[in-house]
Amino acid sequence: MVLGPGKRISLQSHQKRSEHWVVVSGEGLATVDGGETTVRTGDTVFVPRQGIHRLSNVGESDLIVIETQIGECLEEDIARFADDFGR
Repeated sequence: MVLGPGKRISLQSHQKRSEHWVVVSGEGLATVDGGETTVRTGDTVFVPRQGIHRLSNVGESDLIVIETQIGECLEEDIARFADDFGR
């Protein structure tokens, strides 16, 4: 996934899968179950199944992250709690 400067994904959770993020480049803020962690190139983040999470780009360049999903990967599995795009 690529997030431009100032962009973020929705605050969301998944009932049927967990996720593992690997930061390839950039600087971001990972929010998982209310905790916040600054992430940079080489950092990893684990998001447990049903964990409420968001990834934000807090840097001045693109935040590039590889996301691995573990479990059933269904778009219908997303529960959004806050979304900048009104979904």
